[in-house]
Amino acid sequence: MQRRIRRVLTIISDMRFNYQYALPNLAYGTRIFRRRICLEKRGKFIIAGLEDIIHALKITVEFDGDVIKDIQGVFYRHPNASCAGATQQFAPFIGTKATAHRAAFRDYSDPRQQCTHFHDTLGLVMSHALRDEAVRQYDVTIPDMVGESTPAEVRVNGTLMHHWDINRKVIVAPEHLKGNTLTKGFTAWATALYSGDELEAAYVLQMATYVSWAGEMDFKAMAVKYPGQILVPPVLAGACYAMQERNIQKAFPSHNICDYTNSPEKMLAFL
Repeated sequence: MQRRIRRVLTIISDMRFNYQYALPNLAYGTRIFRRRICLEKRGKFIIAGLEDIIHALKITVEFDGDVIKDIQGVFYRHPNASCAGATQQFAPFIGTKATAHRAAFRDYSDPRQQCTHFHDTLGLVMSHALRDEAVRQYDVTIPDMVGESTPAEVRVNGTLMHHWDINRKVIVAPEHLKGNTLTKGFTAWATALYSGDELEAAYVLQMATYVSWAGEMDFKAMAVKYPGQILVPPVLAGACYAMQERNIQKAFPSHNICDYTNSPEKMLAFL
């Protein structure tokens, strides 16, 4: 146990989320981070859900042909109280045309003014609207990193699409991807190597890596030890809707943790 505590404390001191309120999660090293995203066509609607250890959300998008007519979002779990207002930020997308081009989609609205996870899911909805496919499901698995790297996988409808060994910043294997960044610069190398479904799955896996490292901190313990404290690492300021200056003073922790290490079948039950 003492060895695990020292290991987790070392992780906390090294990670980019290092800040004064961080408390190590002593369960880190025993779990598997899972994220599931499901997209389903239902007539003129596409219903999509995303769930992982600290997020659970549903988005319903109504189309008139390939044009978005309406968007409704529901949060079931989110990390900060300030996240809730993000469901009212979809107006810039009403009247836009579905696109599978990620850069074109991101031009519709500043992603930093949106919930990152709603925004990513909406982008997947737009791609799905252009496919001749009723249902698509993405499943990401990233075991806690207890050594120098950990395997990260994404499956599409049960079929393995990517398997990378990663650390917090780069891919370390397979050899032909070694050194490629998971942060700034990802789009440049990913678009050079992949297209279509492979590229979309690569983005799904990359975005999940950001959330997977959150398991290194015990947010529930932090909320108990620091009641009434806004527990937002400074590095995240301005990164998304909840972290904008106008909202960050309301960013009190609301973490409702659901660990699906051994029960992935329970994910997205709200759909």
